Amino acid sequence: MAILVKKIEVAVLVDRKHKMFPIKVDYVGLTLATTIQENIKADLITLDKLNVSLH
Repeated sequence: MAILVKKIEVAVLVDRKHKMFPIKVDYVGLTLATTIQENIKADLITLDKLNVSLH
């Protein structure tokens, strides 16, 4: 690969605030404080409507 990437930007629908990986999120749709055992289901209905539920 001859092209060097200078910057990578990360976007997430839901940021759970678990810092298991050294990745900085640049764009966040929703921030939730959850436990590791909880699962999140996120459905993007339209560009401005997101349904989120905990399981």
